[in-house]
Amino acid sequence: VDVLKSRLFTSTAEVIALVEERFGVTFSRSGMIKLLHRLGFGYRKPKALPRLPSVETQEAFVATYESLLNGLNARDQVVFCDAVHPEYQTRPAHGWIADGDPVAVSRTTGRQRLNLHGALNLETGACHIVEGEVVNAETTTALLSRLLTAYPEAGTVHVILDNARYHHAKVVRKWLEANGQRLNLIFLPPYAPNLNAIERLWAVLHKMVTHNKAHQSFDDFVAAVQTFFRETLPSQWHRIRDVVSDKFHIIDRDDFRVLA
Repeated sequence: VDVLKSRLFTSTAEVIALVEERFGVTFSRSGMIKLLHRLGFGYRKPKALPRLPSVETQEAFVATYESLLNGLNARDQVVFCDAVHPEYQTRPAHGWIADGDPVAVSRTTGRQRLNLHGALNLETGACHIVEGEVVNAETTTALLSRLLTAYPEAGTVHVILDNARYHHAKVVRKWLEANGQRLNLIFLPPYAPNLNAIERLWAVLHKMVTHNKAHQSFDDFVAAVQTFFRETLPSQWHRIRDVVSDKFHIIDRDDFRVLA
């Protein structure tokens, strides 16, 4: 058991070979699978961990965020900003399927995608979107300008965003000097998507638009994405809000056995 825990065996055949070499006992594939289940093992993927900041850094951001919320003026607004690149590709996803039912989903062809720069207001569910050929400094300033237009009465619009290079671009800095008096940019710790609430909205977008969905054309795919933002999100925000929230998860790498 200790050997099985010390490294990741990617096939049942590897475990069968190990047991035969060490103990001289031969198992069939089905017999080994039953034994592994009895020993408490399951066949699953390891969790993909981002390059995380320290727990202390994550906790410090959460404390700063809570302090921000507690000190907001009545008309101030807070939004979470990030980019998403939904692809015109069917994504097979898990679901409950009857035994023996040969369920399949058609694959789409092509690698076209949308490049969206968004800002989400958790209080209202409003998601402000800018589309571009690429996401860059120009889409950043366009999105910030849209936020100023969307919240004309806000004393300050607090924008929480990651450290993508285009967010720090010279073009953005110059634009802020001229236009950003009502904007307060708050940068997340590096490599901390778990602290950006809009990342959870992107997961909902994929679940509703790409998971087990085969759109007949790229135009149909684009229409489905637009419907999500224009109709589904506003009408179902009261439900989506339970998933897309600012209940941040602090991730500690020491809680995982990280493979080399």
